[in-house]
Amino acid sequence: MCIFNSFTCSCISSAVELITGYINSDILYYADDDIMEAVAGFDYEGRSERELSFRKGDNLLLYTQVSDDWWEGAHQGKEGLIPDKYVHIKR
Repeated sequence: MCIFNSFTCSCISSAVELITGYINSDILYYADDDIMEAVAGFDYEGRSERELSFRKGDNLLLYTQVSDDWWEGAHQGKEGLIPDKYVHIKR
């Protein structure tokens, strides 16, 4: 047994699943209210397979900020990393 936020869990894996969300086939699912829309302020050419390429004015989806400089998100159906300094979040 483990203790998580004062609730008793039946096993450690339940607590980990609760914290990290559901992962299926290496795809992380996000609730719709967690996803933000952004517009690219500049062109960006991805420097690795994990980084997304886009053009100024393109619409992007931002799932979660993974560091001060990077977002996990999507563009044209492809998921990957998006540099924070190149996008403007729609309010």
